[in-house]
Amino acid sequence: MPPFTERVANSEHLTRCGLLFTMQEGLVVKLLPIAPASFLLIVGLVAACLLAQDPGESAWVAARKSGTEARRAGRFVEAEERFTLALKEARRFGPQDPRVADTLDDLAHIKELQGRPQEAERYFRDALSVREKALDSNHLDVAKSLYQVAQACLVQGDMAGG
Repeated sequence: MPPFTERVANSEHLTRCGLLFTMQEGLVVKLLPIAPASFLLIVGLVAACLLAQDPGESAWVAARKSGTEARRAGRFVEAEERFTLALKEARRFGPQDPRVADTLDDLAHIKELQGRPQEAERYFRDALSVREKALDSNHLDVAKSLYQVAQACLVQGDMAGG
């Protein structure tokens, strides 16, 4: 790769040294020369887009990230607190937002790690409910949720699924 090529998450265009980089899957795929005035305009637009990010999204991402770090460090009580905060932030996006289901899964996994399978099952069922309302019944995330509920039931010895 040329030295100017870099991976950029969630970006389609990047400007550097008076060139417009067209991004695809984090890699530079096209270079277009641009005038200095256009360069400044593009930089301003990119900055405005970054500043306009939804603060709720940032709060959800931060809470979920700190919950994941706490879980990995074995601090399950702290992880549960962080994921509970993340769930509160996720619910601001709407009751059927995928972030709600993802955060419910996070809480379910914490309950599993704490040896509380009944509570884990409840969170997995709640995540399944969100996904069933928001997605097509054949969607992969619905299947994943069904599997997680089934696993939670198996752990408890409930082969009939509650």
